[in-house]
Amino acid sequence: MKFVVALISLLMLSSCATIMNGGKKTLNFYSAEENTVISVVTSDGERTNKGDVSVDVKGGSISVVAKKGGCVTEHQMIESHFSGGWYILGNMFSWFYFGWIFDPIFGGVYYYDKKDYDVTPDCSMMHLQEHQMVEEIVAERKNKAQQKNIKQAVVAQSSPKPEKTYPTTYVAVLETMAGEDLLDYNSRLFLTDVLRDAASRMLPAKQGFVVMTRENINVMLPPGKSLEECEGSCLAETGRNIAADFVTQARIGKFASFMTITVELYETKNSKLISSITARASDEEQLLEEIEKNAGSLFSKVIENR
Repeated sequence: MKFVVALISLLMLSSCATIMNGGKKTLNFYSAEENTVISVVTSDGERTNKGDVSVDVKGGSISVVAKKGGCVTEHQMIESHFSGGWYILGNMFSWFYFGWIFDPIFGGVYYYDKKDYDVTPDCSMMHLQEHQMVEEIVAERKNKAQQKNIKQAVVAQSSPKPEKTYPTTYVAVLETMAGEDLLDYNSRLFLTDVLRDAASRMLPAKQGFVVMTRENINVMLPPGKSLEECEGSCLAETGRNIAADFVTQARIGKFASFMTITVELYETKNSKLISSITARASDEEQLLEEIEKNAGSLFSKVIENR
């Protein structure tokens, strides 16, 4: 029994390098860059694959080439090492010669520094060029956008928007009516001019409003027609006779101890009363104040009803 155990022990000590280092070794080669083609050449032949390659070798030199378009090709030469310690020491104490023979045959006498090898090609220049290309494209697009904005601004400045056009609207302010015992002729003319001036300020010419002058009105009146003959809706007819779109007139009266003022504004097309002022005053100065205070709201109705 002891002899059998001793024999087994001697056999285990034979081929010691193969036991420690193994026979064929599996080596892996990989790249961190996508689409890298890796070619591995060993004593058994060549193996090529995309991304990673694994080979089984006993020993010897291994040539590795990793390629990717736009990158610097990676070349590596992998050398095996002689496992002298296990080969000599392990087989020295063996009474058999199996280890001295089998270790070289099976490859146990050789070993490699590691099992996995990074063979990534240098793509830093490619990435730099891609980054520069992207920056150039972005800069070019930004420059085109700026040029387009500048061109549009220049066109906008050189070609101002046309102003909005308005229809021509004629507004007539007829002479103020009042009895001789209330206002003299010059006072009536003055109040009419104040009312006409308020119309001019409220109705801008650039919006198509034309406030007719005293001379325009007198020329447009039909022969034999007098303004004193009409009041109320007859003013609208008078306005149509002088080609006015809107017509207004102030009338001064008396109530008790007060002077009264009534100003009516008509749309001539439909003889429609669209606004009016009614007030009382103790004297002519207060009449003037009432006209100046209320004329703006009176003529604003012309803008609303045009």
